[in-house]
Amino acid sequence: MTTDIKASFHPFDDAGLTAFYKENIEDDKTRNVMLAFGISPTMEENKDCLCRALSIQFRMFVGSNSDEVDDIVAIEYQKLLAEPKMKKQNCINLREFCIQEIRFVSSLRTGQLIK
Repeated sequence: MTTDIKASFHPFDDAGLTAFYKENIEDDKTRNVMLAFGISPTMEENKDCLCRALSIQFRMFVGSNSDEVDDIVAIEYQKLLAEPKMKKQNCINLREFCIQEIRFVSSLRTGQLIK
């Protein structure tokens, strides 16, 4: 791809390209696309994560001075697949932290430790 063609993608529209992939990859072909990019056949099938990973890969390609870039689709897919689980765990951890802080502040006011 020429430098001019790559430059035509700036600013890069991640959301737009992700939506394009989602619209153009047929649902019953999602697993085949995953396999083509080296994603393990045992991994959960998630079209949203796949399309975002493909968009990240393409952004890396158009941002490169080379016609060759590392294939990062499988790695990005794994990260994206884990993301909601990590966010949920972070919310749980934050909630527990807030509860502990409220108990601590209350104990300072009352002079009694609240469990």
